[in-house]
Amino acid sequence: MPVPIIVIDGQMPYGTTSPTVSNGQTYIMDSFQPSRPTGVATDRKATGAPNRWRATADFDTFTCVLQAPTGTSNWPKFGDYFTYTQDDNYGSETWVFDPITATFDNDPGSIRKINATGRKCYNGNPTTVNS
Repeated sequence: MPVPIIVIDGQMPYGTTSPTVSNGQTYIMDSFQPSRPTGVATDRKATGAPNRWRATADFDTFTCVLQAPTGTSNWPKFGDYFTYTQDDNYGSETWVFDPITATFDNDPGSIRKINATGRKCYNGNPTTVNS
């Protein structure tokens, strides 16, 4: 029997998630980093000293690394979305992909991965309109 040149474990490591995207494909998500920024308005006294400030939640965005489940899987496209539960504080949230530029390694035997970005959807699932 010949010695194998590639061994595939096939098991996802602990803590890895596998969201199903609206395109029907389930990906392995190596990492997910939401950004929850705030907009800050400040007010100063006539002398320029700080008087007060107000912080308001701004629009949430994310970055992630997706791993294709097979060598022929399609990548998500702009407007595709998925639901993800990061923790109990935020619960289940829907996230929409921005335009994705697929930059991945085409070396034989490599695992196909891409970096993706997007935004939080605040009012249910997004509606996409094709021209």
